[in-house]
Amino acid sequence: METPLFIPKKTIFPWLAAIFIVVFFAYILFPIATSTDSRWTFYISMSILREGNADLDEYAHLMEDRDFRVIYLDGHIQSYFPLGVSIISTPYVWMVDQIFDLRYPTDFAAYLAEHFPDQRLAKIEKIAASFISAVTALVFFILAASRLDKRRAAWLTLIFALLTPMLSTASRALWQHGLSALSLTLALWLLLHPTMGKLRIFLAGFLLGFSYVVRPTNSLSIAILTLYILLNHRKEVFSWFLGVLIPISLLVFQGLQTFHSILPPYYLPQRLGANSFFFDALIGNIISPNRGLFTTTPILLFSVWGIFLLIKTGRMSLKNIEPYLALIILAHWITISSFENWTGGWSLGPRFFTDIIPYLAWFLVPVFEEKSLWSQRWWKVIFSVAILLSGFVHFRYASSIYPLIWNGKPVSIVHEPRRAWDFTDLQVLRGTCEDQLEGPAPLCWFSPGEEK
Repeated sequence: METPLFIPKKTIFPWLAAIFIVVFFAYILFPIATSTDSRWTFYISMSILREGNADLDEYAHLMEDRDFRVIYLDGHIQSYFPLGVSIISTPYVWMVDQIFDLRYPTDFAAYLAEHFPDQRLAKIEKIAASFISAVTALVFFILAASRLDKRRAAWLTLIFALLTPMLSTASRALWQHGLSALSLTLALWLLLHPTMGKLRIFLAGFLLGFSYVVRPTNSLSIAILTLYILLNHRKEVFSWFLGVLIPISLLVFQGLQTFHSILPPYYLPQRLGANSFFFDALIGNIISPNRGLFTTTPILLFSVWGIFLLIKTGRMSLKNIEPYLALIILAHWITISSFENWTGGWSLGPRFFTDIIPYLAWFLVPVFEEKSLWSQRWWKVIFSVAILLSGFVHFRYASSIYPLIWNGKPVSIVHEPRRAWDFTDLQVLRGTCEDQLEGPAPLCWFSPGEEK
């Protein structure tokens, strides 16, 4: 995959505009917003703007008891989750604050001070998440168009944006995953450029360092892509490490200042290896009916075929970045399977895989390059079925509230992770029974009235 990453601006701009409009407005029009872990994101951003700090002290009156999203320390209320998304969201919160009183009888800062996170805030949050995810799709299109003609690159980009957790997770709220995916995609674009100068290496390193600030599991990308740099771009190693260390140094500063440790608690490795059912999680993360990557997103099965094609054609050389991406995917799968809460809690499908969807989608490029396959009718049928199934799953996740409610009924998946394996009560089908809240489908289709 050595084709130069160069596309004349005059020919790509109309495609970029069309893709952004289609993807962004598709994200906006799907009604479901999943502001759960991200509940206090805007409040932190406003605190940065108004107070010059990232604590939540001014919102103490809104806090619920035992809110897992916050930590009480030294008389202050701090976010348990990383601050990367809140920092990036600060300009957006400022803009919302400027126009909020045009429609509502108060400014945005006052609204936040008086209201517990509600559906109105979730909708505003979904717009920001949709924008981040749509920009990720644009960058991915540029990558895909460096290998494919623009029409096929556009089709692949729509698959990436609308038939994967990019739709059902990244664009639904300001989870860490959307900004994480954007950071990794931008870094990949820089690393695939044919002229790897010091500035590009520095920027790629900075983006990967920042991706770690956003989400700790991105340390895998840093470690493995550092090996790629050491083996292939030794002259630029200093620029690489400088870029990586700048955002991580700021994170360490925050950890020392706020939590009196080198890293904030969320980044500490105590959650790794905590799962006593590791092998169940390992298999469950890829094929369980309610949390499996390939069962909920079968189109990504073809990514495995793409890796095979690269091996077959001798393009999985250590001089190319693809072997390192494949290793990151493997390491990521093992890592998220070691979490005790490997199912991702109150989420839709394989949430923990969302960050590396750009890597998985990149391995679809050689599949689209293989012209001999697309002349076969059987191949088109199989690929079309995978598209339809992936579309059905993620469209329903993004359009119906009942799959989200499935997480807590009849019992929370956090307490009963075995529900990820329940073929009689599929998350994607919740809401199709007479009892839409708790009716287990497809069980209810064959046993009407039978209780779960």
